[in-house]
Amino acid sequence: MEILLESTSNMLMVGIVNIVVNSSMDENTFVKVNSSVAMIDFVNYMEMFNKCLELEAELIKQHNMVQKDTYNRLSKRFSKLEQHCISLEIAMQLKKEIFQKNNTSVNQTKPSFDHLFELKCLKAELQSKDITIEKLKANIKRLNKTSTTNNVIKDIDEIETINIELEHRVTKLIAENEHLKQTYKQLYDSIKRSHVRPKEHVKSLVN
Repeated sequence: MEILLESTSNMLMVGIVNIVVNSSMDENTFVKVNSSVAMIDFVNYMEMFNKCLELEAELIKQHNMVQKDTYNRLSKRFSKLEQHCISLEIAMQLKKEIFQKNNTSVNQTKPSFDHLFELKCLKAELQSKDITIEKLKANIKRLNKTSTTNNVIKDIDEIETINIELEHRVTKLIAENEHLKQTYKQLYDSIKRSHVRPKEHVKSLVN
């Protein structure tokens, strides 16, 4: 940009000097040019031209600063969402392990058809969450590869779009996580009651 502006300035200076010289030496038109007035006008023009160049350079600088600030702000926001997704992935892994333990316990106590149906639903929910998390990780990895200084504007738009998608998905995962916790609790209470009833029945028979 600076090389282009400097080249343009030099071309204008050469053109103006040629006009002044040619008009002063043209024998056909016999136009007499006041060299001092022409020089003053030329100097004034160049001062205005240089001020325009300085103003344009300042505008470019300010524009780049705004882009950089916006990019940094969105990058920080993206990093927070990335950490949140990682935390959710860890939490879901822990719940999956708990689910597997509960599944083993339920199999040992010969669960009813309703219990088996609930377990299948929970397993499907876990698989759906795993798929969602993998998609989030793929988007994060792809964005990290494509983020360069040469396409800052494109990255900003892409980060903004992915941030919005991540916020919706995180909100959905949190809601599903709460639902899963309630379902685990209900299933645990149901299994616990199924253990207590046979013991009470045996005690009543003994008494």
